[in-house]
Amino acid sequence: AVSEQLAPSSTQPADVDEAAPRLYYGSVDEFVREYLRNVYRRRVGGQQVSRKWAARWWQYDEAVIRLEALWRSWEHLRTDPATGALLDTIRLAVPDDVLAEILACDVLLKGPTTTPMGGGLESANVKLRRALDLYANVRPVTIPEQGIDWTFFRENTEGEYALGSRGVELPGMAVDFKVTTDPGTRRIARAAFDYARRNGKTRVTVVTKANILKKTDGKFTALCHEVAADYPEITVDDYYIDIMAANLVNERVRGGFQVLLLPNLYGDIITDEAAQLQGGVGTAGSANIGDRHAMFEAIHG
Repeated sequence: AVSEQLAPSSTQPADVDEAAPRLYYGSVDEFVREYLRNVYRRRVGGQQVSRKWAARWWQYDEAVIRLEALWRSWEHLRTDPATGALLDTIRLAVPDDVLAEILACDVLLKGPTTTPMGGGLESANVKLRRALDLYANVRPVTIPEQGIDWTFFRENTEGEYALGSRGVELPGMAVDFKVTTDPGTRRIARAAFDYARRNGKTRVTVVTKANILKKTDGKFTALCHEVAADYPEITVDDYYIDIMAANLVNERVRGGFQVLLLPNLYGDIITDEAAQLQGGVGTAGSANIGDRHAMFEAIHG
């Protein structure tokens, strides 16, 4: 089937499908076909590729080498011997054998991963943060010439991400969930205030939307203030997420922020904005810290 796909032809075939690679393939042959098409498309800088062009031997050899390497590295891909279909392991955000290797490590350096829109596939980042209990996402952004020295403490295991792939879809409506717990909030708050104390910071700003989400964000704010009582030398104040987004680009006030403490989703969004001021989401580091493990990546990870 692969050789048929690569066979030279004197006629120009239909354009190669530009759709993004799928997460599930009906057979190994179908997987191979799409992989080779993507190799050829990248080879010519994103241009459409004909069979005649694709059949050039030097390009074919490169594709085969890449394909063989891919199969060696993706050992978690398995096929049903009866049907040839790839088993559901390809649907896992982090395959079990990969997770087992990760759990044997203390510190991880992670590259970027992609999560598709919609569907039921969990984010690999969310899976790793929960499996390793990396509850504190610490993201520093520093622009000395503009007086910016911010450190964001984002709660990393709860909020909208706790059950993000397990929402409910009904005819005419869909429901997702947000989770805020006392232990989860207290430990991220204590991590932020401990950091502020150790590093001579005098202000911690709690960022929520507690005027609207009164149960979850209201609890987060209240618990952060309870923890703050143990740090009397540090000033604690509150901002709503929409106003904070505006104030990060307000040159008159943004230099006053030091440590910012946020629930999961708000921290994800607001730190992307902050990183963009610094030069882009690829320029800012992101530390995922737990009591046993730590994982480091760029903010775009």
